[in-house]
Amino acid sequence: MRVAALAFQAPRFQPMGHLDFHGARVAFWVTEPSEDPLASVPPGAVPTVVGVRTNATRGLVLSASLPLEGDRTLWTVVLQREQGGALVMPWGEQLVAGLGTTALVVDPSGHVAGALEGEHELTGSATAGEALVLLDRHGVSLFGTELQRRWRTPLEADSLLLLEGRPESIKLVAFRAADWTELRLDAATGQILS
Repeated sequence: MRVAALAFQAPRFQPMGHLDFHGARVAFWVTEPSEDPLASVPPGAVPTVVGVRTNATRGLVLSASLPLEGDRTLWTVVLQREQGGALVMPWGEQLVAGLGTTALVVDPSGHVAGALEGEHELTGSATAGEALVLLDRHGVSLFGTELQRRWRTPLEADSLLLLEGRPESIKLVAFRAADWTELRLDAATGQILS
Protein backbone atom coordinates (compact mmCIF):
# COMPACT_ATOMS: atom_id res chain seq x y z
CA MET A 1 0.00 0.00 0.00
CA ARG A 2 1.27 3.47 -0.86
CA VAL A 3 -0.02 6.37 1.19
CA ALA A 4 0.08 9.96 -0.01
CA ALA A 5 2.53 12.50 1.27
CA LEU A 6 0.53 15.42 2.60
CA ALA A 7 1.80 18.84 1.58
CA PHE A 8 1.61 21.88 3.81
CA GLN A 9 2.56 25.50 3.19
CA ALA A 10 6.27 26.27 2.91
CA PRO A 11 7.66 29.78 3.14
CA ARG A 12 9.25 31.40 0.07
CA PHE A 13 8.35 28.49 -2.19
CA GLN A 14 10.88 26.08 -0.75
CA PRO A 15 9.98 22.49 -1.71
CA MET A 16 8.09 20.72 1.07
CA GLY A 17 8.99 17.35 -0.28
CA HIS A 18 10.48 15.35 -3.11
CA LEU A 19 9.45 12.11 -4.77
CA ASP A 20 11.55 9.98 -7.09
CA PHE A 21 9.40 9.42 -10.17
CA HIS A 22 10.68 7.56 -13.26
CA GLY A 23 14.26 8.80 -12.89
CA ALA A 24 13.24 12.38 -12.12
CA ARG A 25 13.00 14.19 -8.81
CA VAL A 26 9.59 15.81 -8.36
CA ALA A 27 9.55 18.66 -5.86
CA PHE A 28 6.20 19.97 -4.62
CA TRP A 29 4.97 22.95 -2.63
CA VAL A 30 1.76 24.87 -1.85
CA THR A 31 1.24 28.61 -2.26
CA GLU A 32 -1.25 30.73 -0.34
CA PRO A 33 -3.97 32.94 -1.90
CA SER A 34 -1.80 36.05 -1.52
CA GLU A 35 0.97 34.41 -3.60
CA ASP A 36 0.97 33.80 -7.34
CA PRO A 37 1.91 30.13 -7.85
CA LEU A 38 3.38 30.96 -11.26
CA ALA A 39 5.93 33.19 -9.53
CA SER A 40 7.34 30.06 -7.88
CA VAL A 41 7.86 28.11 -11.11
CA PRO A 42 11.52 27.43 -11.97
CA PRO A 43 13.01 29.95 -14.42
CA GLY A 44 12.46 28.98 -18.05
CA ALA A 45 9.78 26.37 -17.25
CA VAL A 46 6.49 26.53 -19.12
CA PRO A 47 3.96 25.09 -16.68
CA THR A 48 0.75 23.24 -17.36
CA VAL A 49 -1.85 25.16 -15.34
CA VAL A 50 -5.13 23.60 -14.20
CA GLY A 51 -7.67 25.91 -12.59
CA VAL A 52 -8.17 29.67 -12.49
CA ARG A 53 -6.46 31.94 -9.99
CA THR A 54 -8.69 34.12 -7.79
CA ASN A 55 -8.08 36.06 -4.57
CA ALA A 56 -8.94 32.90 -2.62
CA THR A 57 -6.92 30.41 -4.69
CA ARG A 58 -4.14 28.24 -3.30
CA GLY A 59 -1.70 26.58 -5.65
CA LEU A 60 -0.07 23.15 -5.63
CA VAL A 61 3.10 23.22 -7.73
CA LEU A 62 4.94 20.10 -8.91
CA SER A 63 8.22 20.44 -10.74
CA ALA A 64 10.22 17.50 -12.13
CA SER A 65 13.94 17.78 -12.72
CA LEU A 66 16.92 15.57 -13.51
CA PRO A 67 19.37 15.80 -10.60
CA LEU A 68 22.20 14.25 -12.62
CA GLU A 69 21.81 16.89 -15.34
CA GLY A 70 22.17 20.00 -13.22
CA ASP A 71 18.54 19.91 -12.06
CA ARG A 72 17.29 20.65 -15.58
CA THR A 73 13.52 21.14 -15.35
CA LEU A 74 11.59 18.53 -17.32
CA TRP A 75 8.04 19.69 -16.57
CA THR A 76 5.98 21.73 -14.15
CA VAL A 77 2.29 21.38 -13.28
CA VAL A 78 0.28 23.93 -11.27
CA LEU A 79 -3.12 23.03 -9.77
CA GLN A 80 -5.15 25.98 -8.47
CA ARG A 81 -8.14 25.52 -6.13
CA GLU A 82 -9.88 27.67 -3.52
CA GLN A 83 -9.67 25.30 -0.58
CA GLY A 84 -7.99 22.41 1.05
CA GLY A 85 -4.85 20.60 1.91
CA ALA A 86 -2.72 18.93 -0.71
CA LEU A 87 -1.67 15.36 -1.37
CA VAL A 88 0.97 13.86 -3.67
CA MET A 89 1.67 10.17 -4.30
CA PRO A 90 2.79 7.77 -7.02
CA TRP A 91 0.08 5.51 -8.47
CA GLY A 92 1.45 2.82 -10.76
CA GLU A 93 3.17 4.60 -13.66
CA GLN A 94 1.54 7.94 -12.79
CA LEU A 95 1.59 10.58 -10.08
CA VAL A 96 -1.52 11.76 -8.22
CA ALA A 97 -1.50 15.40 -7.08
CA GLY A 98 -4.54 16.71 -5.25
CA LEU A 99 -5.68 20.05 -3.87
CA GLY A 100 -9.14 20.85 -2.56
CA THR A 101 -11.64 18.52 -4.26
CA THR A 102 -9.49 17.77 -7.34
CA ALA A 103 -6.75 15.19 -7.87
CA LEU A 104 -4.75 15.34 -11.10
CA VAL A 105 -3.22 12.23 -12.62
CA VAL A 106 0.14 13.12 -14.21
CA ASP A 107 2.17 10.80 -16.44
CA PRO A 108 6.01 10.62 -16.44
CA SER A 109 6.24 13.23 -19.22
CA GLY A 110 4.27 15.78 -17.15
CA HIS A 111 1.10 15.38 -19.24
CA VAL A 112 -2.10 15.65 -17.16
CA ALA A 113 -3.86 12.40 -18.06
CA GLY A 114 -7.03 13.27 -16.17
CA ALA A 115 -8.65 14.85 -13.15
CA LEU A 116 -10.52 13.00 -10.43
CA GLU A 117 -13.13 15.00 -8.55
CA GLY A 118 -14.07 14.37 -4.94
CA GLU A 119 -17.45 15.28 -3.53
CA HIS A 120 -15.78 17.13 -0.64
CA GLU A 121 -12.25 18.28 0.20
CA LEU A 122 -9.75 15.43 -0.29
CA THR A 123 -7.99 14.32 2.88
CA GLY A 124 -5.97 11.27 1.88
CA SER A 125 -5.18 8.65 -0.72
CA ALA A 126 -3.68 5.20 -1.07
CA THR A 127 -3.60 2.29 -3.46
CA ALA A 128 -5.68 -0.87 -3.21
CA GLY A 129 -4.07 -3.21 -5.71
CA GLU A 130 -4.06 -1.27 -9.00
CA ALA A 131 -6.93 0.99 -7.89
CA LEU A 132 -6.71 4.41 -6.24
CA VAL A 133 -8.53 5.13 -2.97
CA LEU A 134 -9.42 8.78 -2.31
CA LEU A 135 -10.72 9.89 1.07
CA ASP A 136 -12.67 13.10 1.37
CA ARG A 137 -14.21 14.78 4.39
CA HIS A 138 -17.37 12.65 4.23
CA GLY A 139 -16.60 9.45 2.37
CA VAL A 140 -14.29 7.21 0.40
CA SER A 141 -14.10 6.57 -3.36
CA LEU A 142 -12.28 4.01 -5.46
CA PHE A 143 -11.02 4.82 -8.98
CA GLY A 144 -9.76 2.35 -11.55
CA THR A 145 -6.78 2.76 -13.84
CA GLU A 146 -9.19 4.02 -16.53
CA LEU A 147 -9.73 7.06 -14.21
CA GLN A 148 -13.40 6.26 -13.65
CA ARG A 149 -14.97 6.19 -10.20
CA ARG A 150 -16.04 2.62 -9.46
CA TRP A 151 -17.90 3.48 -6.28
CA ARG A 152 -18.26 6.02 -3.47
CA THR A 153 -19.31 5.22 0.07
CA PRO A 154 -20.55 8.21 2.08
CA LEU A 155 -19.63 8.05 5.78
CA GLU A 156 -20.92 10.03 8.75
CA ALA A 157 -17.71 11.19 10.40
CA ASP A 158 -15.82 14.30 11.45
CA SER A 159 -12.71 12.90 9.80
CA LEU A 160 -11.39 9.70 8.24
CA LEU A 161 -8.00 8.03 8.51
CA LEU A 162 -6.94 5.37 6.02
CA LEU A 163 -5.17 2.44 7.69
CA GLU A 164 -4.76 -0.04 4.84
CA GLY A 165 -5.60 -0.47 1.18
CA ARG A 166 -5.56 -3.99 -0.27
CA PRO A 167 -6.97 -5.40 -3.50
CA GLU A 168 -9.77 -7.08 -1.52
CA SER A 169 -10.52 -4.56 1.23
CA ILE A 170 -9.90 -1.07 2.59
CA LYS A 171 -9.51 -0.45 6.31
CA LEU A 172 -10.06 2.99 7.80
CA VAL A 173 -11.04 4.77 11.01
CA ALA A 174 -14.04 7.12 11.19
CA PHE A 175 -13.71 9.72 13.97
CA ARG A 176 -16.86 11.26 15.47
CA ALA A 177 -16.83 13.75 18.36
CA ALA A 178 -15.36 11.78 21.28
CA ASP A 179 -15.24 8.30 19.72
CA TRP A 180 -14.02 6.41 16.69
CA THR A 181 -14.95 3.31 14.70
CA GLU A 182 -12.71 1.07 12.64
CA LEU A 183 -14.33 0.12 9.33
CA ARG A 184 -13.47 -2.39 6.62
CA LEU A 185 -14.92 -1.87 3.13
CA ASP A 186 -15.10 -4.34 0.26
CA ALA A 187 -12.72 -2.96 -2.41
CA ALA A 188 -14.91 -4.31 -5.23
CA THR A 189 -18.18 -2.71 -4.11
CA GLY A 190 -17.49 -0.19 -1.33
CA GLN A 191 -19.90 -2.06 0.94
CA ILE A 192 -19.08 -1.82 4.66
CA LEU A 193 -18.04 -5.30 5.83
CA SER A 194 -17.34 -4.52 9.49
